[in-house]
Amino acid sequence: IVERGGGGCASRLLYGPFAECLEARATVREQWETRERDVAYKRLGKDYRPVPFPARYGENQGGEGEFGGGMSAMAGGDPKFLTDLAERIRSWGRWFDEGTIPAGEGAQEEREEEETGAQGEGAKPAPPPSEHAQPDAWDGWRDTSKTFGLEMQHPFSQMVLGGSKTVETRAYPLPPGLVGRPIVLLQSEAGTAGVSGLGDVVRTGARVRSVGWCSFSETTEYRDAARFGKDAGLHGVGPDSGYGWREGTTEVIYGWVVDRKGRSLPPPQEDGASASDMTGALTFTRRKRSLFELTRKEDPASSSAAGDDTRVPPQFEKKKGGKKKKIKKRAQPSNGPKEMAGVKKKKRRY
Repeated sequence: IVERGGGGCASRLLYGPFAECLEARATVREQWETRERDVAYKRLGKDYRPVPFPARYGENQGGEGEFGGGMSAMAGGDPKFLTDLAERIRSWGRWFDEGTIPAGEGAQEEREEEETGAQGEGAKPAPPPSEHAQPDAWDGWRDTSKTFGLEMQHPFSQMVLGGSKTVETRAYPLPPGLVGRPIVLLQSEAGTAGVSGLGDVVRTGARVRSVGWCSFSETTEYRDAARFGKDAGLHGVGPDSGYGWREGTTEVIYGWVVDRKGRSLPPPQEDGASASDMTGALTFTRRKRSLFELTRKEDPASSSAAGDDTRVPPQFEKKKGGKKKKIKKRAQPSNGPKEMAGVKKKKRRY
Protein backbone atom coordinates (compact mmCIF):
# COMPACT_ATOMS: atom_id res chain seq x y z
CA ILE A 1 0.00 0.00 0.00
CA VAL A 2 2.77 2.40 0.96
CA GLU A 3 4.88 1.67 -2.12
CA ARG A 4 2.00 2.01 -4.57
CA GLY A 5 -0.29 4.54 -2.97
CA GLY A 6 1.88 7.64 -3.17
CA GLY A 7 2.51 10.29 -0.53
CA GLY A 8 0.26 10.36 2.52
CA CYS A 9 -1.03 6.88 1.76
CA ALA A 10 -0.13 5.25 5.08
CA SER A 11 -1.73 7.94 7.21
CA ARG A 12 -4.86 8.08 5.06
CA LEU A 13 -5.46 4.37 4.50
CA LEU A 14 -4.01 2.72 7.59
CA TYR A 15 -3.36 4.91 10.62
CA GLY A 16 -6.31 7.28 10.15
CA PRO A 17 -9.05 4.60 9.97
CA PHE A 18 -7.68 2.87 13.09
CA ALA A 19 -7.68 6.15 14.99
CA GLU A 20 -11.26 6.90 13.92
CA CYS A 21 -12.45 3.49 15.15
CA LEU A 22 -10.82 4.02 18.55
CA GLU A 23 -12.31 7.51 18.87
CA ALA A 24 -15.77 6.19 18.01
CA ARG A 25 -15.43 3.47 20.66
CA ALA A 26 -14.25 6.02 23.22
CA THR A 27 -17.31 8.18 22.53
CA VAL A 28 -19.71 5.24 22.99
CA ARG A 29 -18.06 4.13 26.24
CA GLU A 30 -18.14 7.67 27.61
CA GLN A 31 -21.85 7.90 26.82
CA TRP A 32 -22.52 4.61 28.60
CA GLU A 33 -20.56 5.72 31.66
CA THR A 34 -22.59 8.93 31.82
CA ARG A 35 -25.83 7.01 31.56
CA GLU A 36 -24.82 4.49 34.22
CA ARG A 37 -24.17 7.34 36.70
CA ASP A 38 -27.80 8.41 36.46
CA VAL A 39 -29.28 8.84 39.96
CA ALA A 40 -32.31 6.80 38.88
CA TYR A 41 -30.30 3.62 39.33
CA LYS A 42 -29.81 4.37 43.05
CA ARG A 43 -33.52 3.80 43.61
CA LEU A 44 -33.28 0.30 42.10
CA GLY A 45 -32.21 -2.89 43.79
CA LYS A 46 -28.58 -3.96 43.54
CA ASP A 47 -29.48 -6.73 41.14
CA TYR A 48 -30.85 -4.16 38.67
CA ARG A 49 -27.98 -1.67 38.73
CA PRO A 50 -25.31 -1.51 35.98
CA VAL A 51 -22.27 -3.69 36.56
CA PRO A 52 -18.68 -2.90 35.51
CA PHE A 53 -17.80 -3.88 31.96
CA PRO A 54 -16.60 -7.53 32.20
CA ALA A 55 -13.20 -7.22 30.54
CA ARG A 56 -9.58 -7.71 31.45
CA TYR A 57 -6.93 -5.52 29.91
CA GLY A 58 -3.25 -6.20 29.42
CA GLU A 59 -3.65 -9.90 28.62
CA ASN A 60 -4.69 -11.95 25.62
CA GLN A 61 -5.46 -15.28 27.25
CA GLY A 62 -7.16 -16.48 30.40
CA GLY A 63 -5.27 -17.11 33.60
CA GLU A 64 -6.17 -19.50 36.37
CA GLY A 65 -9.83 -20.40 36.62
CA GLU A 66 -12.55 -19.52 34.16
CA PHE A 67 -13.34 -15.96 33.17
CA GLY A 68 -16.55 -15.30 31.32
CA GLY A 69 -15.72 -11.79 30.13
CA GLY A 70 -13.61 -10.36 27.34
CA MET A 71 -9.83 -10.01 27.27
CA SER A 72 -7.71 -7.44 25.48
CA ALA A 73 -3.97 -7.06 25.00
CA MET A 74 -4.34 -3.26 25.28
CA ALA A 75 -3.23 -1.67 28.54
CA GLY A 76 -6.63 -0.06 29.12
CA GLY A 77 -10.06 0.53 27.67
CA ASP A 78 -11.47 3.68 29.28
CA PRO A 79 -12.43 6.61 27.03
CA LYS A 80 -9.33 8.69 27.89
CA PHE A 81 -6.97 5.80 27.15
CA LEU A 82 -8.64 5.16 23.78
CA THR A 83 -8.60 8.87 22.85
CA ASP A 84 -4.91 9.23 23.74
CA LEU A 85 -4.08 6.07 21.79
CA ALA A 86 -5.93 7.38 18.72
CA GLU A 87 -3.92 10.61 18.84
CA ARG A 88 -0.67 8.65 19.09
CA ILE A 89 -1.64 6.51 16.10
CA ARG A 90 -2.31 9.63 14.04
CA SER A 91 1.15 10.91 14.99
CA TRP A 92 2.73 7.63 13.93
CA GLY A 93 1.01 7.96 10.55
CA ARG A 94 2.34 11.49 10.03
CA TRP A 95 5.84 10.42 10.99
CA PHE A 96 5.70 7.47 8.63
CA ASP A 97 4.59 9.60 5.68
CA GLU A 98 7.17 12.27 6.43
CA GLY A 99 9.93 9.68 6.92
CA THR A 100 11.20 11.35 10.11
CA ILE A 101 10.48 11.12 13.84
CA PRO A 102 10.58 14.39 15.80
CA ALA A 103 13.48 14.73 18.25
CA GLY A 104 12.74 13.03 21.55
CA GLU A 105 9.64 11.21 20.35
CA GLY A 106 11.47 8.01 19.46
CA ALA A 107 13.20 7.92 22.85
CA GLN A 108 9.84 8.45 24.56
CA GLU A 109 8.34 5.46 22.72
CA GLU A 110 11.31 3.28 23.73
CA ARG A 111 11.02 4.35 27.40
CA GLU A 112 7.32 3.49 27.45
CA GLU A 113 8.02 0.06 25.96
CA GLU A 114 10.72 -0.61 28.56
CA GLU A 115 8.39 0.46 31.38
CA THR A 116 5.61 -1.76 30.06
CA GLY A 117 7.99 -4.72 29.85
CA ALA A 118 9.33 -4.09 33.35
CA GLN A 119 5.84 -4.16 34.82
CA GLY A 120 5.02 -7.46 33.17
CA GLU A 121 6.81 -10.79 33.20
CA GLY A 122 9.63 -9.74 30.91
CA ALA A 123 9.72 -9.29 27.17
CA LYS A 124 6.72 -10.70 25.34
CA PRO A 125 7.52 -13.47 22.86
CA ALA A 126 7.18 -12.70 19.18
CA PRO A 127 3.74 -13.59 17.82
CA PRO A 128 3.58 -16.80 15.77
CA PRO A 129 3.61 -16.37 11.97
CA SER A 130 0.15 -15.90 10.50
CA GLU A 131 -1.27 -18.57 8.22
CA HIS A 132 -2.28 -15.70 5.94
CA ALA A 133 1.29 -14.38 5.59
CA GLN A 134 3.39 -17.41 4.75
CA PRO A 135 7.12 -16.89 4.01
CA ASP A 136 8.68 -17.85 0.69
CA ALA A 137 10.24 -20.89 2.39
CA TRP A 138 6.82 -22.32 3.30
CA ASP A 139 6.59 -25.95 2.20
CA GLY A 140 3.05 -25.41 0.95
CA TRP A 141 4.25 -23.42 -2.05
CA ARG A 142 6.06 -26.52 -3.34
CA ASP A 143 3.15 -28.87 -2.63
CA THR A 144 1.83 -29.68 -6.10
CA SER A 145 -1.35 -31.17 -4.65
CA LYS A 146 -2.43 -27.64 -3.69
CA THR A 147 -4.12 -25.19 -6.06
CA PHE A 148 -3.32 -21.49 -5.73
CA GLY A 149 -5.01 -18.43 -7.12
CA LEU A 150 -3.88 -14.84 -7.62
CA GLU A 151 -6.24 -11.96 -6.95
CA MET A 152 -6.07 -9.50 -9.81
CA GLN A 153 -8.29 -6.51 -10.34
CA HIS A 154 -10.13 -5.85 -13.57
CA PRO A 155 -8.99 -4.95 -16.25
CA PHE A 156 -5.46 -6.25 -15.56
CA SER A 157 -6.65 -9.86 -15.41
CA GLN A 158 -8.17 -9.56 -18.88
CA MET A 159 -5.02 -7.88 -20.16
CA VAL A 160 -2.97 -10.90 -19.02
CA LEU A 161 -5.33 -13.37 -20.66
CA GLY A 162 -5.51 -11.27 -23.82
CA GLY A 163 -1.72 -11.12 -24.15
CA SER A 164 -1.30 -7.34 -23.94
CA LYS A 165 0.17 -7.61 -20.42
CA THR A 166 3.17 -9.94 -20.24
CA VAL A 167 4.58 -8.73 -16.91
CA GLU A 168 2.52 -8.59 -13.71
CA THR A 169 3.88 -6.00 -11.25
CA ARG A 170 3.82 -6.61 -7.51
CA ALA A 171 5.47 -5.20 -4.37
CA TYR A 172 6.88 -8.64 -3.50
CA PRO A 173 8.57 -11.45 -5.46
CA LEU A 174 6.74 -14.60 -6.53
CA PRO A 175 7.49 -17.47 -4.10
CA PRO A 176 10.03 -19.76 -5.80
CA GLY A 177 7.75 -22.77 -5.27
CA LEU A 178 5.15 -21.24 -7.63
CA VAL A 179 7.50 -20.48 -10.53
CA GLY A 180 6.28 -22.34 -13.62
CA ARG A 181 3.11 -23.65 -11.93
CA PRO A 182 -0.42 -22.86 -13.17
CA ILE A 183 -2.11 -20.23 -10.98
CA VAL A 184 -5.83 -19.51 -11.21
CA LEU A 185 -6.64 -15.86 -11.88
CA LEU A 186 -9.17 -14.54 -9.35
CA GLN A 187 -10.69 -11.43 -10.86
CA SER A 188 -12.04 -8.78 -8.48
CA GLU A 189 -13.65 -5.47 -9.36
CA ALA A 190 -11.49 -2.40 -9.83
CA GLY A 191 -10.88 -0.62 -6.53
CA THR A 192 -8.18 1.23 -4.61
CA ALA A 193 -4.74 0.62 -6.02
CA GLY A 194 -2.70 -1.75 -3.87
CA VAL A 195 -5.59 -2.55 -1.53
CA SER A 196 -7.12 -6.02 -1.60
CA GLY A 197 -10.90 -6.08 -1.79
CA LEU A 198 -11.07 -9.56 -0.22
CA GLY A 199 -10.87 -10.89 3.30
CA ASP A 200 -8.34 -13.48 4.46
CA VAL A 201 -10.91 -16.27 4.05
CA VAL A 202 -13.35 -15.87 1.16
CA ARG A 203 -16.24 -18.26 0.70
CA THR A 204 -19.10 -18.63 -1.71
CA GLY A 205 -20.79 -15.31 -2.32
CA ALA A 206 -17.71 -13.05 -2.41
CA ARG A 207 -17.35 -10.59 -5.28
CA VAL A 208 -14.59 -12.48 -7.05
CA ARG A 209 -14.59 -15.08 -9.81
CA SER A 210 -12.14 -17.33 -11.63
CA VAL A 211 -11.55 -16.15 -15.19
CA GLY A 212 -8.59 -18.26 -16.32
CA TRP A 213 -5.06 -19.17 -15.36
CA CYS A 214 -1.43 -18.32 -16.07
CA SER A 215 2.06 -19.32 -15.04
CA PHE A 216 5.13 -17.16 -14.42
CA SER A 217 8.61 -18.09 -15.61
CA GLU A 218 10.65 -15.72 -13.45
CA THR A 219 10.67 -12.56 -11.33
CA THR A 220 12.49 -9.44 -12.47
CA GLU A 221 13.25 -6.33 -10.38
CA TYR A 222 12.68 -2.69 -11.26
CA ARG A 223 14.88 -0.49 -9.09
CA ASP A 224 14.61 2.81 -10.94
CA ALA A 225 11.85 4.78 -12.62
CA ALA A 226 13.59 4.83 -16.00
CA ARG A 227 13.64 1.06 -16.45
CA PHE A 228 10.13 0.71 -15.09
CA GLY A 229 8.85 3.30 -17.54
CA LYS A 230 10.73 1.68 -20.41
CA ASP A 231 8.82 -1.58 -19.88
CA ALA A 232 5.43 0.14 -19.69
CA GLY A 233 4.40 -1.68 -22.85
CA LEU A 234 4.97 -5.00 -21.06
CA HIS A 235 3.33 -4.39 -17.68
CA GLY A 236 0.73 -1.82 -18.81
CA VAL A 237 1.20 0.47 -15.78
CA GLY A 238 1.29 4.13 -16.74
CA PRO A 239 2.91 6.99 -14.81
CA ASP A 240 -0.46 8.19 -13.47
CA SER A 241 -1.53 4.77 -12.22
CA GLY A 242 -1.76 4.04 -8.51
CA TYR A 243 0.50 1.06 -9.21
CA GLY A 244 3.16 3.22 -10.85
CA TRP A 245 6.58 4.32 -9.68
CA ARG A 246 6.63 7.02 -6.96
CA GLU A 247 9.81 9.05 -6.77
CA GLY A 248 11.16 9.26 -3.24
CA THR A 249 8.85 6.46 -2.04
CA THR A 250 9.26 3.44 -4.30
CA GLU A 251 12.46 1.44 -3.91
CA VAL A 252 11.67 -1.67 -5.92
CA ILE A 253 8.81 -3.15 -7.94
CA TYR A 254 8.85 -6.83 -8.85
CA GLY A 255 7.76 -8.00 -12.28
CA TRP A 256 6.35 -11.51 -12.66
CA VAL A 257 7.02 -12.57 -16.25
CA VAL A 258 3.98 -14.33 -17.76
CA ASP A 259 4.85 -17.65 -19.41
CA ARG A 260 1.66 -19.56 -20.27
CA LYS A 261 -1.96 -18.55 -19.96
CA GLY A 262 -5.45 -19.69 -20.83
CA ARG A 263 -9.13 -19.13 -20.21
CA SER A 264 -9.91 -22.84 -19.94
CA LEU A 265 -8.88 -25.51 -17.46
CA PRO A 266 -5.23 -25.29 -16.27
CA PRO A 267 -3.08 -28.27 -17.29
CA PRO A 268 -2.56 -30.99 -14.64
CA GLN A 269 0.57 -30.81 -12.50
CA GLU A 270 3.28 -33.42 -12.15
CA ASP A 271 1.43 -35.49 -9.56
CA GLY A 272 -1.80 -35.37 -11.54
CA ALA A 273 -3.44 -32.67 -9.42
CA SER A 274 -5.73 -30.48 -11.47
CA ALA A 275 -7.95 -27.48 -10.92
CA SER A 276 -10.81 -29.61 -12.24
CA ASP A 277 -11.04 -30.93 -8.68
CA MET A 278 -11.85 -27.37 -7.58
CA THR A 279 -15.45 -27.37 -8.77
CA GLY A 280 -18.59 -26.18 -7.07
CA ALA A 281 -18.50 -24.00 -3.95
CA LEU A 282 -14.94 -23.03 -2.98
CA THR A 283 -13.06 -21.45 -0.12
CA PHE A 284 -10.17 -19.08 -0.88
CA THR A 285 -7.65 -18.78 1.99
CA ARG A 286 -5.06 -16.02 1.79
CA ARG A 287 -1.54 -17.39 2.09
CA LYS A 288 0.46 -14.30 1.21
CA ARG A 289 -0.70 -10.88 0.07
CA SER A 290 -2.80 -11.56 -3.06
CA LEU A 291 -2.03 -15.28 -3.25
CA PHE A 292 -4.83 -17.60 -2.11
CA GLU A 293 -5.10 -21.35 -1.66
CA LEU A 294 -8.23 -22.85 -3.23
CA THR A 295 -10.04 -25.60 -1.36
CA ARG A 296 -13.43 -27.20 -1.75
CA LYS A 297 -16.05 -26.31 0.83
CA GLU A 298 -17.14 -29.24 2.99
CA ASP A 299 -20.84 -28.37 2.80
CA PRO A 300 -21.56 -26.52 -0.45
CA ALA A 301 -25.29 -27.12 -0.11
CA SER A 302 -25.46 -24.84 2.91
CA SER A 303 -24.62 -21.79 0.82
CA SER A 304 -26.06 -22.75 -2.54
CA ALA A 305 -29.05 -20.52 -1.98
CA ALA A 306 -26.87 -17.43 -1.83
CA GLY A 307 -25.42 -15.69 -4.87
CA ASP A 308 -22.29 -17.57 -5.91
CA ASP A 309 -19.58 -15.45 -7.49
CA THR A 310 -16.71 -17.73 -6.41
CA ARG A 311 -17.77 -20.82 -8.33
CA VAL A 312 -15.43 -21.95 -11.02
CA PRO A 313 -16.86 -20.88 -14.40
CA PRO A 314 -18.27 -23.44 -16.87
CA GLN A 315 -14.97 -23.88 -18.67
CA PHE A 316 -13.44 -25.05 -15.35
CA GLU A 317 -16.24 -27.50 -14.58
CA LYS A 318 -15.56 -31.21 -15.00
CA LYS A 319 -17.97 -32.54 -17.59
CA LYS A 320 -19.59 -35.85 -16.75
CA GLY A 321 -20.08 -38.38 -19.53
CA GLY A 322 -23.08 -40.53 -20.19
CA LYS A 323 -26.47 -40.02 -21.70
CA LYS A 324 -29.02 -37.83 -20.08
CA LYS A 325 -31.88 -39.67 -18.52
CA LYS A 326 -35.26 -38.91 -20.00
CA ILE A 327 -37.77 -37.91 -17.40
CA LYS A 328 -41.19 -39.32 -18.10
CA LYS A 329 -44.04 -36.99 -17.42
CA ARG A 330 -46.82 -38.44 -15.37
CA ALA A 331 -50.22 -38.33 -17.01
CA GLN A 332 -52.66 -36.10 -15.23
CA PRO A 333 -55.63 -37.99 -13.75
CA SER A 334 -58.68 -37.80 -15.95
CA ASN A 335 -62.16 -37.21 -14.67
CA GLY A 336 -63.55 -39.78 -17.12
CA PRO A 337 -65.75 -39.35 -20.20
CA LYS A 338 -68.94 -38.85 -18.21
CA GLU A 339 -67.52 -36.01 -16.10
CA MET A 340 -65.92 -34.36 -19.16
CA ALA A 341 -69.04 -34.57 -21.29
CA GLY A 342 -70.24 -31.13 -20.26
CA VAL A 343 -66.91 -29.45 -20.97
CA LYS A 344 -66.82 -27.73 -24.34
CA LYS A 345 -63.61 -27.51 -26.25
CA LYS A 346 -62.50 -23.98 -27.09
CA LYS A 347 -61.92 -23.23 -30.72
CA ARG A 348 -58.37 -22.17 -31.49
CA ARG A 349 -58.18 -18.82 -33.22
CA TYR A 350 -55.44 -18.05 -35.67
